[in-house]
Amino acid sequence: MRPIPLPPRWLAALLLASTLCGLSSPALAVVRRHDVDDADYIALGSPANFPASGFITAGNGALLGGTLIDPLYFVTAAHISGDIVPGVTTFTIGGAAYVIAEQRPHPSFNSTGKFENDINVVRLATAVGNVTPTPYNMGLPELGSTATTIGYGQTGTGLTGSTGPAGQRRGAQNVVDLIGDGAVFPPTAFLADFDNPTPAGAIRDNSLGAPTALAFEGTLALFDSGGGVYANLGTGRVLIGINSFTASVDGTPNNDYSDLFGATRVGLYSDYIAMNVPEPSTAVLTLIASVLSAGVVRRRTRTATGS
Repeated sequence: MRPIPLPPRWLAALLLASTLCGLSSPALAVVRRHDVDDADYIALGSPANFPASGFITAGNGALLGGTLIDPLYFVTAAHISGDIVPGVTTFTIGGAAYVIAEQRPHPSFNSTGKFENDINVVRLATAVGNVTPTPYNMGLPELGSTATTIGYGQTGTGLTGSTGPAGQRRGAQNVVDLIGDGAVFPPTAFLADFDNPTPAGAIRDNSLGAPTALAFEGTLALFDSGGGVYANLGTGRVLIGINSFTASVDGTPNNDYSDLFGATRVGLYSDYIAMNVPEPSTAVLTLIASVLSAGVVRRRTRTATGS
């Protein structure tokens, strides 16, 4: 399906994630439906459901998302690279904090000013041993899929918009409604709108796609940057996106009903990821070498003792 061009009036209302992640205060997450209990969104986004999602602790204490794709590597948004200090900043996952060794934000991030290529491959100093990395999309189409996004940012409801504070992990669901057209939104991103579940609101607040709100319909807010977006594209659940930006249709960028969020399309970057994540990873090779070495030592010992 061809991308749907956006009305020119939306251009002035676009709020890119340089403010989405603006780190001016300590980093509850994801703006939710007003008629669904907050505890349900917390449960949806729990580590038990999405173990490969973790968080970066920025210098001011804000929590920003990231997704483990290899024992030594995770992906996040390029626009938060300024909040990562290799050797100092940590990524927390599986109950432990790991020091970040190196980051490789996409060299063409925001090259045309539309927040395109908002992806950053980050290497840890030590491998994560207790969490299985998530598979990621290798190029299957995302349009129309039901996606779950994970974030640690501000919360609120569709009636109030994002009101803060931040730091509690949540999940929310949405349908991928649009691929960026390249004129207003980057073609390297997909978008979803925040549908109102009330009959009147469903008509008034629908911006993209069908007006039907999902059971855990939601959108992004301040400090949700870098979090993962997951969907089943027919081969099982995979990482399809990285939280990138928000946009407003009504001229008030407060993440209420009708507002949009955009995520980087991971499926466009399999080559970029492969370039930056050795296959098999150093961690896997080290583990294999250790196991083989231990086996050789045991065999030699048993031969020497005659057992």
